[in-house]
Amino acid sequence: MVATLLAPPVGVDEARALARELLTGDRLRHTAGVAARAEDLAETIGDHDAEILVVAAWVHDIGYGDRAVDTGFHPLDGARFLDGLGWPARISALVAHHSGARFVARPLGLAGALARYPDEGTAVSDALT
Repeated sequence: MVATLLAPPVGVDEARALARELLTGDRLRHTAGVAARAEDLAETIGDHDAEILVVAAWVHDIGYGDRAVDTGFHPLDGARFLDGLGWPARISALVAHHSGARFVARPLGLAGALARYPDEGTAVSDALT
């Protein structure tokens, strides 16, 4: 998949705000830690994708938020929630595939739904996972 720049208004500030709106407690602390680690790793993947990695890190677990739960499979629920908000497809796909989601989706009967989101297999997706 060809990398694309984030189109305003979706950036780190918006991703952080969305995570803080949907997540609480340990889940929010975990997410903030993942985002901090993503900031550390961002310099290793290049300026072009650095912001995308940090944005995806902030929203990677929003599928756990009560408003986002649909299937009960948080990577897919998070991706669908982002789609509903009109976020960039690349961010939705990164969220959909974090944490090796493809390995869990099949036994849950959700492989077809997950397949809607391309697994880009790039340094960005590796860093997020």
